[in-house]
Amino acid sequence: MKKLILIILAIAFMLSLCAGCNTVKRIDDDFDDDIGPIVIGGTSGDNTGDKPRGDSPAEWPTDLPPYPDGEITRFELGEYDDYSIIISNTSKETLVEYAGMMTNAGWERRGDDDDDSAFIRFSFDKDNYSTALILLSDGTTLSIGFYRVLDQEELENVWPVDYLPKGFPEYPDGDISRIRVDESGKIIIDISDSSQETFDKYAAALKDAGWELEEYSVETMDLWYIDKDEKFGSISFYKPTGKVDITLY
Repeated sequence: MKKLILIILAIAFMLSLCAGCNTVKRIDDDFDDDIGPIVIGGTSGDNTGDKPRGDSPAEWPTDLPPYPDGEITRFELGEYDDYSIIISNTSKETLVEYAGMMTNAGWERRGDDDDDSAFIRFSFDKDNYSTALILLSDGTTLSIGFYRVLDQEELENVWPVDYLPKGFPEYPDGDISRIRVDESGKIIIDISDSSQETFDKYAAALKDAGWELEEYSVETMDLWYIDKDEKFGSISFYKPTGKVDITLY
């Protein structure tokens, strides 16, 4: 089975997804390497007429409705009840349906969501948990981030070298607008007034520093999941505004 990418999500909005020294549980830890993706809504050969409601992993978040279709190609459970899930072979229609299922299950939808742009994004809150749903560039790949909201500390707006892995590259331009560290050790850095050229150079600098990068970009945003030495996270660039988000767990 191909190596599962580490995140998430993200995900500043993207979720700001968790934990500095997490021991991450991957879905392939308990299975043979040659097993294929987990089909959660039946197979393409299923001709029963009604859309099947499929089998989700045993670790699927208890308060989160099972997703109706597609295949789970990434499933990670973190130390602080954080889940990073990628589902392929889904659709905008199914995502909109699922957003309704979330509401019916008692989740409150945030007002900053977007379902009329180059990508589809919904975010929800319930009790002390949050969930972000993002339909990625091809319109058939969904990122789900589910996390427990933890207490956060605001840091001074200077590059937080003491909170980052040794040798982690400093972002070279723009203005740091906000830095947060939560009780799990997750750090979120918000940077404004950057450029596509600088972001691309920064992604290259991370590669040169030994980080593995996996891209999930859309028309209006570049998103890379990053992974090195059991540290993981994401970097994202919002093209219309020049905003950069860096998240490390």
